[in-house]
Amino acid sequence: MLLCFCYLACSPKSGEQVPISWASTFFSLGAKVEFDATIRENIQKVTAFDSEDRLVARLDLGGYARSTEFLYFRWEKGQTYRFEVMYQSGESAAQMVQAPQTDPRGTIEIAIPYGTIEVNKTVDTSVGTDLNVSPAASAQKASLVLRGVEMTATVLVRSGLEAPVTFQVVLQVPASFQVLPHNPVWDSEVKEEVPNSSGIGEEVLSYHSSGRFTVESEVWYSQLTLKIPDEPLSKGAQIRGHVFFENESGDRWERSVTTPLRSASLDEIAEQLRIEDITMPTGPGGISDPRQRRDTISSPRPLLGGLGKWFGAKTSPTDEFEPVAYQTVHIHNQGKETVHAIVGSMNRDTESREPVPFLSPPDAVNAGTNRSLAFVSLTGKSTTSAPLPIYLNPLAQQHQDFTGAGQYERAIEVKIWGSDATALRATRPLLIVTPNLHALLVTSLVTIVTGLGIGLLLCFHQQLFIRFSTKQLILISLFGTTIFIAVNVPSTLLTNLISALLGPISSLITGLINEMLYYALLTSLLILIPKFGVITLVTAVRLLLGGVTLGLLTPTILLHAVTAVLLLEAGFQIARKITLDSGAIGGASLLTLALIFGLCDAFTVYVDFQLSMTLYRLFYADWYILARILVDGFSYTFIGVVLGKRLGSGLWRVAE
Repeated sequence: MLLCFCYLACSPKSGEQVPISWASTFFSLGAKVEFDATIRENIQKVTAFDSEDRLVARLDLGGYARSTEFLYFRWEKGQTYRFEVMYQSGESAAQMVQAPQTDPRGTIEIAIPYGTIEVNKTVDTSVGTDLNVSPAASAQKASLVLRGVEMTATVLVRSGLEAPVTFQVVLQVPASFQVLPHNPVWDSEVKEEVPNSSGIGEEVLSYHSSGRFTVESEVWYSQLTLKIPDEPLSKGAQIRGHVFFENESGDRWERSVTTPLRSASLDEIAEQLRIEDITMPTGPGGISDPRQRRDTISSPRPLLGGLGKWFGAKTSPTDEFEPVAYQTVHIHNQGKETVHAIVGSMNRDTESREPVPFLSPPDAVNAGTNRSLAFVSLTGKSTTSAPLPIYLNPLAQQHQDFTGAGQYERAIEVKIWGSDATALRATRPLLIVTPNLHALLVTSLVTIVTGLGIGLLLCFHQQLFIRFSTKQLILISLFGTTIFIAVNVPSTLLTNLISALLGPISSLITGLINEMLYYALLTSLLILIPKFGVITLVTAVRLLLGGVTLGLLTPTILLHAVTAVLLLEAGFQIARKITLDSGAIGGASLLTLALIFGLCDAFTVYVDFQLSMTLYRLFYADWYILARILVDGFSYTFIGVVLGKRLGSGLWRVAE
């Protein structure tokens, strides 16, 4: 009850204004309202009223607002406007904002490409174009230019809410700049002397142009290519722009803009930049997934590879304009200046250093540069992330020379905007992998063979037992039990402990039991009973005991056991056919049997790895797979057969 009273006491009353994180600012065509992320999903509508409480703009949002919403209306300079934001609950918040003293009849801007730095400067709003500044000292953005390079300055003039109007533009650049052949819309240069920001007279080059606006919000722009001097610029260096408007009624007004300049060399800018990290693969927002393999992407291929192509199987269609992955370059700017840069990445061959065609972005995206590009503003004292897309070109994939999977290289470059000079370089590997359908095919084949083998055993089990006498069946059962006690039980109890202590080399120890001892006992049994079906029956006894006592009758063990039985039974018969020696093991020479059993068990180990990859998603290093096949699969089996010959011969003499 006390909590309910506290809630009622703290909750806002109906109709009471709710504090809200938002702000309104004017621009030439109206006002923009910026919302905090915490309240954007609860905004019903935004309205604007003039000083006489008349509705001038309304925006219905339906419960969700973007970070910035725009209200378009014709405002009058100096008037106070009320902006009201209404919640879905009916509660509202209001804000009173005074319009700038500068009317919205046209603007002029000068865009310099490289970067910006904040400088303290008193701004004259009587002729300025920044609608949000005050006459007080404020932070003005100075443009950063590179010494000794060519840059393009863009002049933009907007008509605002006044039309039709005529205009005349005057652009003044420092006389130390070299102006390259330019657009004919600019008149010839005129040398003048004007005071700079420090009040000192400075010689400038003036360029003039004119035009006419016929509709509201029309934009005129033109460019000049400037060669920056190799020497540092003077402290008060700046580019000025003036535009003079005149409407049909004869009213005239002026807009001016001043862009302070600061020069720096490429080395000075490069010293304040560094690449912190390059992560791949990531999403388009630069967020990486730790579950994915680093520096790797997957390339699709037809089902069953070449066999699938023969049957008409095709890869899933690849959209050349849809990235298959992203890499994100994290660049830290330790300086104070904001530097505008272009981040590019080219996927190339590690040997020839030439771009890889099937990894090149489509021409419509990269403009024929074979690079993925991102344009970023590197804010001072912060780290900026630049996601770069990676594409797979389906046309190049269909080429006869297409190789696909392999090791490639990503060459990353960071260039200062407007310049061909490279500030930062880095290289990272790029591994292209294709889906491993081989393990799936092997598992499918083994499953089919296992099903057929078990089916045949169930259908012909009586014929199999008829081949053996009762004495032989008892002997097979005894050997099966011995193998279970001597091989299965120690292996089950000690494998995990040995693996924990020895890691990947534990198979050198466990193989002595699982392979060498097992094949020694199996070979000795074949010496006593050299018949087809012995391996099948002894394996069946071993599996039944393991399943009943230790619960070891799993699908993987069953698939492994049936595969081993089929291979060993076939191998034993092949060895007998190759060598007919009365003193050998069932008519097969010791060396031949050891070699064939070694090869059969090596293939069984290989199949076991494929089963683990498919059923349990376990992956191993190539060297580990090869070592297990050679040592566990072949070497220990070969030695076990040789030892089994001596053991079996002794048992044979005892039996006689």
